[in-house]
Amino acid sequence: NSSEALRNAFIPVFCHDTSSLPNRTDISLGDFKIIAIINTQDNLVGKESFPSSLINSSIYYVVNNPKNKEIHHIILEKFQNSEKLDEEEANQLFSTYKKVRKYLKEEKYSSQPFSLNDINKYITFREKTDVDKQIITQMIFAYQFLSYEMILKMLQLLRYEQMNFNPAFYIHPNSNKFLIQISQNPHCLLHLSTSTVDKMIHYKVDSLTIPEKHCLVFLACTYLAKRSCIIQGGTASGKSHIVRLFADLLGKKLIVYQMNMDCSLSMLAGSYVLKKDPLNSNPNYLSNEDIADITQNLNFLNTIDLLQPYFQDINHIQINDSTKWEPTQFMNLLDFVKINDENLKQNENYNKIQNTVQLIKRKISPLNHFELKPSSFIDAMKNGYFVLIDGIESAPVEIQEKISSLFGDNPEINLYECGQGFFFTRDDSFPQENQIHPDFHLFVTYNPNENNQKINKTLLSKASTFTLPQIDESIRNSAQLLFCSLTKQQNNYPNYLSNEIASRFAIVHEACKNKCENDPNNFVWDYPYNGRTLIFLTKGFNFYRESVLNSLSENIYLPIVFGLNCFYSKSFTDEEKMNQFKLELVE
Repeated sequence: NSSEALRNAFIPVFCHDTSSLPNRTDISLGDFKIIAIINTQDNLVGKESFPSSLINSSIYYVVNNPKNKEIHHIILEKFQNSEKLDEEEANQLFSTYKKVRKYLKEEKYSSQPFSLNDINKYITFREKTDVDKQIITQMIFAYQFLSYEMILKMLQLLRYEQMNFNPAFYIHPNSNKFLIQISQNPHCLLHLSTSTVDKMIHYKVDSLTIPEKHCLVFLACTYLAKRSCIIQGGTASGKSHIVRLFADLLGKKLIVYQMNMDCSLSMLAGSYVLKKDPLNSNPNYLSNEDIADITQNLNFLNTIDLLQPYFQDINHIQINDSTKWEPTQFMNLLDFVKINDENLKQNENYNKIQNTVQLIKRKISPLNHFELKPSSFIDAMKNGYFVLIDGIESAPVEIQEKISSLFGDNPEINLYECGQGFFFTRDDSFPQENQIHPDFHLFVTYNPNENNQKINKTLLSKASTFTLPQIDESIRNSAQLLFCSLTKQQNNYPNYLSNEIASRFAIVHEACKNKCENDPNNFVWDYPYNGRTLIFLTKGFNFYRESVLNSLSENIYLPIVFGLNCFYSKSFTDEEKMNQFKLELVE
């Protein structure tokens, strides 16, 4: 990932015992070693991309991909160090890994990298959670693929059915535990500590689709395993919502960064800010030490005969009362000294006067009153907050590169932009001030739309990844979303009516999606119907709720007509076709 300029800059370091600095000073190189790692997996960077003098002056060693026999040996060794896993499961995992790699190679599928990182993910999930090995296998080897079609192919290859279990979620008030039951076995539970007091939390969980509940189980696994994760999916798939809900369920503070190309590394490292505004009417931004130094130097200037007229003026600086100091008074003083400079040169203390004036200038200058304000990201790592980087595809590449070290088995990050000491890790051998809090967790959302920037494959390989389909992927999911949204409010619509509304509008929604896909030229946008359309629809029903419940038979048409007109038929560009389609929907 390095630039050509950086590679050229390293030539003298590799080639000689001395190196020239930009100011042409030669320095002797100490006893140190530089190790450069090149990823040639995508054939983007190779030996030919480096200056020949750099290659010829270094030891170039190629690490080949391990063969199947070596991979099997690695898996067996890792399982031997685990009290929970046995040799039979190790052989099953190797068989799965080999089968997936072989299939991807035959299909020439290179979009999703598979490596030994996936073996480590599987082992960590199995050791840190009580989730069934078949479910973890599906999470690791199937649900990280972007396309739903590819997920189904992987499941078919592994001879698994699509994950259709419906997990149950509970909050145990006496033990402050958030519990997830993922099988019929009542003892097979995920236990997570929570501090939430939200009594309506179960309504939020009940409104989730089955894929969203599976994603919630995945998030719980990554949290217990201490592995940062990526949730990927198209627009309106519920990526951000599910992360926010998970934070609510555990009562965790969540810091959200909404990505765009204007974001910079300062969001991670922090930035320098003024302690206080030095242009306010009372410069109380000065520290006690600053005030003491300035007071001492003002008293000295007051002893100079030529400067005493200034201090005798009614608007002069009150030397011993810093609360009444004003910026204009200092500027007037400096101007007064400058006007009398020729006469002051005759004074035997002229040099001291000049030094005193310079010191006062430095003390009151805004440039000398900046301080490093650590970012919310650093606060999160120190205090155990959750962080969501929302829409990583819109972030500059340098942000992807910086956070990539937080993914994988040994999370760490070096924010050298802040200065020395801003290195954080989960390695216990480092001092406490460098430790990442055990509760800190990093979530990233990614929309793999073909028009968006792609994530670095190395980051995808290291991360634990789960793909969410769009919430309106099926009529069943659309109906569930509508039904739960209509019934979760106080004074809600009756269940029988909510069921009718949800099922009928789910069919309408699917028909509109199909119409748009088959005849896109008749619509304002390429894809005007998605999961957000359903959310807007429920808001329309909630707006009319009171009127409908007061007189159901007379007013039920209001939200229905409003929904059809505003959220479905108005997307047509041709009015005649719009009216025809309305009739088809009503029928």
